[in-house]
Amino acid sequence: MPHLNQGAAQAIEDAAVLSVVLSHLPSSSASDINKALKVYQEVRKERADTLVMMAAQSGKTLQLGEGAAKEERDKVFARLKEGKGGGKVPDKWADSDVQRMIFGHDCMAIAEERFEELFAAV
Repeated sequence: MPHLNQGAAQAIEDAAVLSVVLSHLPSSSASDINKALKVYQEVRKERADTLVMMAAQSGKTLQLGEGAAKEERDKVFARLKEGKGGGKVPDKWADSDVQRMIFGHDCMAIAEERFEELFAAV
């Protein structure tokens, strides 16, 4: 879903994490490769699920039909534009907390830090 513009970015993160876990393989055996791919899944799954959920939520919020829900959303946007607060930004892409979560994430460092622990656990 394009509502967080994360398709290509997540593919790059996927490749980065794969490069880390595959570079730490103790051997090129099928068993070790399979374990490394499970480490990749463990490192990536929660973040990917979260971003998909947020994109879906943002899409639903931004593509409301006519009615009370759209009017309330538009009021929140208006209050935010006027600097009067009004709660969370309805457009997740424009929310500073979401931006920090997306852009402040170092997937390679996490894969490096957790590889040994996760590889031993699978």
